[in-house]
Amino acid sequence: MREDQLCPNCRQNHKKNSDYFKNKLKEQMERSEKIIKKAKEKNDNVSKNKKSEIFEECESLIKKYKKRNISKHKSDLMEDMIDAYVEIGSLKKLCEAINRNVSEIQNDFRNLIRVPKKLKELVNENKLISDPILAVEIAMYATDYYCWDQEESKTKEVIELAKKMAKIFNDNLELRREFFATKDDYNKPVSASAKKNQELNSVLEDWPVKKSKFEFNRFYDRTGRQYKFIVIFSKDLDAARFLRRWEYEKGRRISKVWASEIISQIKEKGNAKEFVKEHSNEFND
Repeated sequence: MREDQLCPNCRQNHKKNSDYFKNKLKEQMERSEKIIKKAKEKNDNVSKNKKSEIFEECESLIKKYKKRNISKHKSDLMEDMIDAYVEIGSLKKLCEAINRNVSEIQNDFRNLIRVPKKLKELVNENKLISDPILAVEIAMYATDYYCWDQEESKTKEVIELAKKMAKIFNDNLELRREFFATKDDYNKPVSASAKKNQELNSVLEDWPVKKSKFEFNRFYDRTGRQYKFIVIFSKDLDAARFLRRWEYEKGRRISKVWASEIISQIKEKGNAKEFVKEHSNEFND
């Protein structure tokens, strides 16, 4: 600013004290910097609190996941629930029809059919988070957090929460490890079931799911339901290892036909050793 642009009072002070204008400008700049700093600190605190809230929801998801017991009865019941849900079109109405509590059904009915369509697509196309088990849990948690039941007004909030939780899991290796860790106390003798769970977790860690370089093909690629049966419900480690390793090395899902063949062998013979042996040449070693 030139001297002739100053007000008369400032011009007079400037003549008396050559540093007057310089000091005034410095004071204004310092005040502005303090205001900007306070605003930034406020925004950082708000952001930090938001992050911690989402982080707590991630921890809550893990606790609920650990407590959940997936029995064969619940797995069979799922098929009936899917059919009923498709017919009725509402979880609340389904609960009223079978006289069950909504929160109880939410805990047992873990299927993507009851999450928002866009969120379901994100999970199926590996765009939410790479691991399909964790992706499903995040989608279900966000859906139930807002008690979403086909309400369009809640859809955006559900998807935003799922994305934020997925980002925290994706950025935090310890949190992901905690999700997949077994509940067993290793100071005690390990049961056969616990040992299988440990071995399965080892398979999941050895062959992590990475983002596919191919688009999901709903007509050719195996489904999420097939994946859960082979990797989670069947307890067939050879089949689980084959699926995870094949998809890790090839960068895409196994075919729906292969998945059906594996499932058929497991149901008929208790394992898929024949299939795994037949296709062992899929790997380099």
